[in-house]
Order: sequence, then structure tokens, then C-alpha cells
Amino acid sequence: YQGRYKSFLIDADTYLKEVSRYIHLNPVRLKKYSAMNIKEKNTLLKNYKFCSISGYSNIKNRDPFVNYKTILDYFGGDIAEGRRKYRQFIYKGLGENISNPLESGKGTGIIGSENFIEKIREKYIKKIHPESQREQPHLKEVKKRYQPQKLITAFCKTTGIDMDYTCRKGANSINRAFLMELLYRHCNITQPEIGRLVGGLDYSSVSYARKRLRQKMKKNLKLKQQFEKINSDLSRLKI
Repeated sequence: YQGRYKSFLIDADTYLKEVSRYIHLNPVRLKKYSAMNIKEKNTLLKNYKFCSISGYSNIKNRDPFVNYKTILDYFGGDIAEGRRKYRQFIYKGLGENISNPLESGKGTGIIGSENFIEKIREKYIKKIHPESQREQPHLKEVKKRYQPQKLITAFCKTTGIDMDYTCRKGANSINRAFLMELLYRHCNITQPEIGRLVGGLDYSSVSYARKRLRQKMKKNLKLKQQFEKINSDLSRLKI
């Protein structure tokens, strides 16, 4: 029980499985279990009492307030085969460095593609009464969208880094990764479009760089704080 309650709106068909797995793997991410091998971590999860994961494998271990069917339907249903496939999905995650899918929801409270976020914005958020919006400050972030060139100019002003230097081949890739992540979060553009703006990168290069940045920030608190400061500084500028 740490911090305030928070919830996310999730594009279920694309992200729900990943969110479920990430949360269920939280117990084995504790530092005291870092030296365990995959089999030992798997055993730990099976016997862990403060998580719903055991109920997904064994119906005898279920809690009445958990809806197991929603997740298991993505694996064939709440049947023996579906439960087996979910166990395999979890086991595979033990051997991989899985990025946190909840990171993409920070600021907006929505986990999904740009198209999904835009759909939610158009269909629901624009219709919310101003009085309700004041009670839900994160809605301002969802509604906010910047023009890419204006964000780039503001980024350079905030960081004191020239755009040509940022995008020059062989330059500090962290700064360019910062810029790409900010463009993805705050501008209504695709990753290929981001690539063209930051030096002619292709889709896969942009996607990989953003993924690597998220992984690095997860391990490096100083780097994460640096990014959050830039993001915060940009929010105070009139872009």
C-alpha cells in the first residue's frame, strides 16, 4: 500500500495481457529475489499469497472478488487449456526483461495507441463538463496536443541543445531519445513521422530507441528524473 490510488483506461485487445503479466510478475522483481533462477521465481509466484496469480492456475486458489475470465478469455477461456497457456505466458516473462506497459499511461491515464487515445479524446473527453475536468487534472494532459515543430523548438530552448546537434549521427542518443519520446507522447503523429523529424530514422529505429529509453529510465533514477524535469519544463511553456 504505497502512494495514491490510480487507475488506467486500457486498450484491452492490445495491452491488457501485458499489463496483467507485468503486475503478476511484481513479486519476483524485489531485490531480495534477484539472484533466483527462473524455476525458483516460478515456484515463488505459485506460492505467493498476496496476489491473484495462483487463482489463474488453480481454481481451488481463487478469490470470489477477482474476475479471472476477462484475462483467460485471451488464452482460450477459463478452461484447463486456457489456464495452461496463461501459465506459459507468465513463465516466458520470467526470462525476459519486460518493459512496464503502465509507463505509457503516465500523464494521460490511458494505455493504448495514438489512434486509441485520439478516439477516447474525441468520443468522451471533449464532452466532459468543465466542472468535472477541474476534479480530474490528468484530463488536461489527454486533451493537450502540441504541434511537432513547436515542441522541438521548446525542447531545444529548455535543454539548451541545438536541434542539428541533437539529430546529428553519432551525437548523444539519449537527448534524441528524449525528444522522440516527447513527440510520441505529446504530438498526434506516428513513429515514422517522428523518425523523419529527428534525422531520417525509420519506424523500427524510433520504436527501439524509445523502448531502450524506457528500460534505461527504469534502472536509472537520475535519468528518469532528468526526463521528467524536461517534460515538466515543457508543460510550463506556452507551446
